[in-house]
Amino acid sequence: MSSAALLYLRNLTAGLPNVFWFLWLGTLINRIGIFVQPFLTLFLTTERGLSIEEATLIVGLLGFGSLTAQLSGGYLTDRIGRRRTMMFSFFVTPALQMLLFFAQDHAAIAALTFAFGFFIDLYRPAASALIADVVPPDDRVRAFALRYWAINLGASIGLALAGWLARQNYIYLFIGDALTTFLFGLVVLAFIPETRPTIEKAVRASRSRLTLPTIPPAERRVFAFILMMSALGIGVGALFAQSGVTLPLAMTARGLSAADYGLAASVNGIVVVLVGLPISQYLRRYSRLFVLALAAICTGVGFALNAFATTTAAFAFAVVIWTLGELMAAPVGTAIIADISPIARRGLYQGIFGASFGAAYAVGPIIGGAVFQRYGPDALWGLCLVVGVLAAAAYQFVMRPLYARIVADGLPVG
Repeated sequence: MSSAALLYLRNLTAGLPNVFWFLWLGTLINRIGIFVQPFLTLFLTTERGLSIEEATLIVGLLGFGSLTAQLSGGYLTDRIGRRRTMMFSFFVTPALQMLLFFAQDHAAIAALTFAFGFFIDLYRPAASALIADVVPPDDRVRAFALRYWAINLGASIGLALAGWLARQNYIYLFIGDALTTFLFGLVVLAFIPETRPTIEKAVRASRSRLTLPTIPPAERRVFAFILMMSALGIGVGALFAQSGVTLPLAMTARGLSAADYGLAASVNGIVVVLVGLPISQYLRRYSRLFVLALAAICTGVGFALNAFATTTAAFAFAVVIWTLGELMAAPVGTAIIADISPIARRGLYQGIFGASFGAAYAVGPIIGGAVFQRYGPDALWGLCLVVGVLAAAAYQFVMRPLYARIVADGLPVG
């Protein structure tokens, strides 16, 4: 490795606390084992005999579980702590994964899928709040980008491995996912301390129920902004939901295999690993809301390209384009919420924003599956383009001026 590359790597990672790096390590381990969610639609249709609409409806319950988890996790994060919330998530999820594999009754599968979606995402607001607790504001985009890089490094390994495991026996997907989730829990148990008590002392007097009359007037604009960001997150997130629901169905309809899907999907992580951090650093010179608008355009165009894909390579190229949108949006959106959130409600506001993606993964599979089956995949990919363009316009012309006004009002310290 050249001295210039070493200097770049040192600058990219310098100054971040050890707690962050343990969270980063646990995230990497967990994402290497992301086996069940991307292949759940295929598992339900091939192994449990469900129709496409039935399977996508049940997979949509993952999103409803995640939606509930983000709100509940945000509340628990601010009340019982970051560490306890994360351990609750990581030690319950493995048992639910194994129960889901052995379930045969459709009602039981649906109930377990919802519970799985709830517990697997319960930790997310706690992890984001922990980063906001221990990382200074100027370094948060970098920290969230590094975590996102770990997520995709793990996924790039895990998805390729999952495609091979699915050809052997689907039980290996469930066992591997359960083990890596449990290992993340052990990392939290052994190496990640609680950060909430230190924060709580500084804000005990400002703690209150989150109702509109109790929110200080200056914070109401922030609250409205977060709700609007969340609404847009549902629209854009519903596009990303297609990558694990209708995309594998579209590829099998073209005569491609589950392994082909795993290979194409793994490109997502590879692109992020190779160019995610440099792009994140480069885009720091632009307005954050402009970056989100550009991300929405890339996402819509990337999924629209699936209409023209007939080979694994063509689908992989489409993955590259929408991945550019994903890697631009993910760290920036989370960092914006961390920066504008009052300390007393860091977990809750991260939960509200995160719930938008849970909602997206609830409605995305349902709408995507229905459009796919009734009107065909080309109609679905065209709809993705429309949603991406509309979201980009909203970020640029509605959200960007509002964010500038919030910044002018002054961001919370710490």
